[in-house]
Amino acid sequence: MMPRWVLAILLAPATALAYSDPAMFGETIDEGGGAGRYFTGSRSEGYSCSVCHSGGKEPSFIVDPLPDVLQAGTKYSLVIHSPDPGSPQALQLELVTPSGAHPTVTIPAAAMLPAESRCEGANAGIPAVYSVDVGRRRVIGVEDCGASRVEVSFVATGEPIDVAIGGVRSNEDGTPSGDGVFDERFTLSQPRHASTSVCSAGGDAGGLVVPLLAGAAIIRRRRSRKLDAEQRR
Repeated sequence: MMPRWVLAILLAPATALAYSDPAMFGETIDEGGGAGRYFTGSRSEGYSCSVCHSGGKEPSFIVDPLPDVLQAGTKYSLVIHSPDPGSPQALQLELVTPSGAHPTVTIPAAAMLPAESRCEGANAGIPAVYSVDVGRRRVIGVEDCGASRVEVSFVATGEPIDVAIGGVRSNEDGTPSGDGVFDERFTLSQPRHASTSVCSAGGDAGGLVVPLLAGAAIIRRRRSRKLDAEQRR
């Protein structure tokens, strides 16, 4: 029997409902849904938007830089925005640790969302950012309604964090053909552990104290033996 996720992929080009309505990702395939697949492209998911959508101009998204090294226990914000909010485009992203769990990912409360994270980019617009829990995963998405910014907060875990971002620009013909796809993958690094060697390669003075003291003691012992030998002559 063909797996349900395979059927979902095969049926998606005919329905394309999962893109137009985020709730459809979790619906069954006989209802035109994604059967629980969210196509973020993360290693927890395996598939990205390009499994269905293709042929169009790639959407543009900007990911604000984060520090090269993250400190465990510190909270950070990942900000993604689009310089072209007028075009019909949607976005999904996921943060995954080696254990498969998300690193306490959160989004701002609906009342705190700026206009750029709301439909039509308006202060009174409906919140466009949503969060969906799928087992140990947490998928963040932005609906196709004119929003141009999403902010995700997370706590560094002391281990690498994989970030997967997928976006789709629709040509509005109701099918995935002719749609542009954005796929971005990168890893946020962990802090480097301090060296435990006695003598560091960089010439750290503190690391040389023990070897130098030991060498001085050996020299003193040799001089003492030489004086004893001369006195016995």
